[in-house]
Amino acid sequence: MNSVDPYMATLPPMKAVVESLTKAHIQFEVFDRVSVEPTDASLQVAIEYSRSKQFSAFVAVGGGSVIDTGAYYSNPPYQPSAQQ
Repeated sequence: MNSVDPYMATLPPMKAVVESLTKAHIQFEVFDRVSVEPTDASLQVAIEYSRSKQFSAFVAVGGGSVIDTGAYYSNPPYQPSAQQ
């Protein structure tokens, strides 16, 4: 899963990541609902999205909010396999 804020999704760094993943034939989805200064509610949206899929990796493109959100939903307590 690729994590990015809506503005960053339109910029060259994100386009480069998408092109690279596509060229490498790696399936991915873009989660572009990251909030600047994440809140409990925005993190919950990210967790629910992550749980609804079976991602094997997360790529955060952007600054602190994107990285924080990616770290939050990629830690074991939030991964679907850890929820028994």
